[in-house]
Amino acid sequence: MTGSKVLVYHYRHEGSPLVKGGLAVVDQRELDGILEKHPEIQMSSKSIARGVMTVDVHQRDLLTNEQSEGIGSYPNRDVNLAGVKLPVTVVLSSVLSGNHKKMIILSKKL
Repeated sequence: MTGSKVLVYHYRHEGSPLVKGGLAVVDQRELDGILEKHPEIQMSSKSIARGVMTVDVHQRDLLTNEQSEGIGSYPNRDVNLAGVKLPVTVVLSSVLSGNHKKMIILSKKL
């Protein structure tokens, strides 16, 4: 039996992504394994509004809750780092279910 599936995006400046193509729907256990094997990586999340086809990843989206509470407001928090085109299956699933989904963002620890 497989676990729950999550949409994972790996933001990186250089090197290969830890998920296929940099954006993939993976099993929660696979995500846990990635985080265990790569202690230099941290995880944050971003809500995906219903029906959107792309999601902008801003500098603030790379921070964990604890980091954003500790840093507060900072000059480059709204810098747009990436425009992520969502897979059609994710877009359709959010439209059909009427729910907001979330994307897990992997990035290097600060």
